[in-house]
Amino acid sequence: RSGGQARLSVLEQAQFGWQHAAAAGVMARGWSLSDSFARLIETHHEPLIFGEGRDIGALTVQLSALLPAACDDDWHEREAFLAGYEQLVGELRPVEELLAQVDRDFAEFAPMLKLATVSRTLVDALSPEIATAAG
Repeated sequence: RSGGQARLSVLEQAQFGWQHAAAAGVMARGWSLSDSFARLIETHHEPLIFGEGRDIGALTVQLSALLPAACDDDWHEREAFLAGYEQLVGELRPVEELLAQVDRDFAEFAPMLKLATVSRTLVDALSPEIATAAG
């Protein structure tokens, strides 16, 4: 993935002719999950397109797909995430506050789910200056 510069879905499509999102949608339906939930999974890597009639759930899931992977040193989609967050949330909740909450929740639930701890939090990825203030 070149340190996060290339999206996994793009590499999958080029290599295999399908993406993990499509496979996960098939699995979700096979598990009798709702069609609307399966569609959220299938479209999580689609570009953010705002406008009237857009599904807030789909936009939220698509926005979350722009967060950095724990294994990447750089957040290559940071500006796209921040622009989308601004359009979706506006000034209702500062992004630093939300990411700090996600970091706290992850730290609490990761051991229960047997997930590895991360060396860099989302707040750290956002900005070293903000990480110091929000930590």
